[in-house]
Amino acid sequence: MPPRFRSARWTRAGTSQRDGPYQPGLHLGVQRAYMILTTRKIEQRRMNWKLKGYTLPEDREDVTVDPSRIGLDQRNSAQKPRSHIGGYGVGGYPGFCAMVLLLALWFPTRGISEEAAAKPHQDGPRIYFPEPIYDFGTTIVDHVVNHTFVFTNVGNQVLELQEVKSTCGCTTAGEWSHRVEPGKGGVIPVEFHPGPHFNGPVVKPVMVSCNDTSRMGLTLQVKGIVWHPIDVVPSSAAFSGVLETPTNLFRTIRITNQEDQPLILSEPRSNQRAIAADIITNEPGRSYELTVRLVPPLGAGNVFGEISLKTSSTNMPTIAVPVWAIAQPAVMVLPPQLDLPPGPFTNKVTRSVSVRNNGSAPLELSDLALSITGVDAKLYELQKGQYFTVMLTFPEGFERAKGQPIELSFKSNNPKFPLLRVPIIPR
Repeated sequence: MPPRFRSARWTRAGTSQRDGPYQPGLHLGVQRAYMILTTRKIEQRRMNWKLKGYTLPEDREDVTVDPSRIGLDQRNSAQKPRSHIGGYGVGGYPGFCAMVLLLALWFPTRGISEEAAAKPHQDGPRIYFPEPIYDFGTTIVDHVVNHTFVFTNVGNQVLELQEVKSTCGCTTAGEWSHRVEPGKGGVIPVEFHPGPHFNGPVVKPVMVSCNDTSRMGLTLQVKGIVWHPIDVVPSSAAFSGVLETPTNLFRTIRITNQEDQPLILSEPRSNQRAIAADIITNEPGRSYELTVRLVPPLGAGNVFGEISLKTSSTNMPTIAVPVWAIAQPAVMVLPPQLDLPPGPFTNKVTRSVSVRNNGSAPLELSDLALSITGVDAKLYELQKGQYFTVMLTFPEGFERAKGQPIELSFKSNNPKFPLLRVPIIPR
């Protein structure tokens, strides 16, 4: 609790009480304002009355004089001044309350700001970003957005930035300030690449790792709106699974003009032999359909390519549609070959081959055969028409004759895979 101080506590009757006690119900700022205002008013009244020839008792420092209570002739100079509520001036008691309220609001705020100004530096390294969020507004798809985040080390030790990263490869950080002395500033340059898959509002976080223990998990933001002058939906053509039927070999891409000027498209071009495309006009200058198709034979494995079209738009002069295909055979055999240890075997050796049906028609296997004798081979159907396992058991003492090939074979009812072969190779 603050110490007691001399004050004048005024009552409604207009009298004063000396050395009023500290009142815990008042805000500390009200007490300060009350004390300062009372002291200043006392000194002002004392000076004014002395100039007019009046005399005040020296031991009545907390008493103010209201001229309305005293005559103007010298005869009243001996009269003991009486306090009055109007002696406060500035509109009487209501005005005094207004002044106290204003001072109460001003003093605590001023005290906090002065205390903060007295401590410009905090213990340890402290990173401060005046603008941790960058809003780039609206940008066109495929146009790179560049921004440099500026920060200051407001601590009293060296600030070290260990890592700056984003959640995806579309947002990258350049060469940032790794060590910043106290009171100095640093930068983090960032690039955002809005690819075709961005459309509309986007927010990309940028995580900063530094030795400021009070800012663990510090995250900056790059946000805005990505606008497509030409809308391409979907932005890529994807194929997967068993690519046998005609419906699995085609994908449709819708192209819509978002600009006021009519759109003119060139013929599509492919950079991959197994990928082709055709363009269909739905509404001249406004709406189109791009048909992407795979060209057999594909076989097993992955196919990657791109379809490109020239446009009449200055904002988007080229449309590029990525195409990828993961083709699976209708009948898959795993592993495609078997390995055997060198003989003779001291114990029995077993090997297995799995067969999976990826097609729509049920699969049937038959005529299991080995190119050598003395090896036990059995075929198990784990799921009817879908999954099979071939188990091979090589007896103890088995040794392959030098130069003799070993092969496992079986037939299937799939017309594209009538005979399946699995070579067996000694290590």
